[in-house]
Amino acid sequence: AVNKSTRQGILFFVNSRWIQNRSLTYALEEAFHSLLMVGRHPLAAIRIEVDPDQVDVNVHPTKAEVKFVDERAVGRAVARAVHNALVLMPPSPVPSIQFDNGFHPSPIPLPSAPTSTVTPSAGFRAGSWAGASDDGPKIVHRELPALRVLGQVAASYIIAEGPEGLYMIDQHAAHERVLYERFLGRIASDQVEQQPMLDPIVVDLSSEGHAIALRSREELERMGFALEEFGDQSVVIRAVPASMVGSDIPDRFQKILQELEEGGSGTSWLDSVAISVACHTSIRAGQLLSLTEMRELVQQLEQTEQPRACGHGRPTMLQLSQSELEKQFGRR
Repeated sequence: AVNKSTRQGILFFVNSRWIQNRSLTYALEEAFHSLLMVGRHPLAAIRIEVDPDQVDVNVHPTKAEVKFVDERAVGRAVARAVHNALVLMPPSPVPSIQFDNGFHPSPIPLPSAPTSTVTPSAGFRAGSWAGASDDGPKIVHRELPALRVLGQVAASYIIAEGPEGLYMIDQHAAHERVLYERFLGRIASDQVEQQPMLDPIVVDLSSEGHAIALRSREELERMGFALEEFGDQSVVIRAVPASMVGSDIPDRFQKILQELEEGGSGTSWLDSVAISVACHTSIRAGQLLSLTEMRELVQQLEQTEQPRACGHGRPTMLQLSQSELEKQFGRR
């Protein structure tokens, strides 16, 4: 909930000395992947303790930069410590709506994170949102508050009641989070869920889009697509992810490739493809949902590991607290 537009809030200390290190900053921010919007950066203070023989402090005139004997081990240790702190701390709050001459989203401060001592070793590995590895704390599954779905606004937002007030859920962002974690789970278990097309679809692409389609063919197939080249700048789609059935498949496929042309949003190309496919195969804003469909979506969101942000880092919901409702209606 608290983040900045620059990296000035990220601090590293090695054996009590303040340092700068790009690779460690990257390792830290990778642990926040999909939790923050693009262009936003976390606030963090990381204390690293290593044997003095494992670090060289004389690589910079002001000793602001250091060199580790095993840079990768330290990076893995940092990623693991940050990951563990995120999954073990109390659930991050839902952004709260407060009224102040017109309402605006106002984030609630996060509780303090547990401290972690970072000791590099060969056993450390970067964390995975799909589940913790055997060498660190296990992820304790957390759910959102029990929510009672009331209805839909503007065919885009699900309104639900919870123990602490009213919740407004962005149906597209929520479904994107559900699909993104589902794709990650299937990748981890080497499973593919796809729907074969009775009539294969030929999609004409730009030269750039065709190049991206070929580059991403293996990753797209792991998401559920079945593609074949067709001529110089076209592909044939013979199967799609099950979540894409019933949509404008050529249009959605073009949007996936367009996002990937722009560089993607993931920490790897496979992750970028997963985020893009999840985004462009999910429920759209403006799509009417039945009460049963809304309830099912909210239940699926409750079962995700990180239900409060979509794969691109946008919030999935906002909260209007009971106390704010009472205040605005003059009851307190």
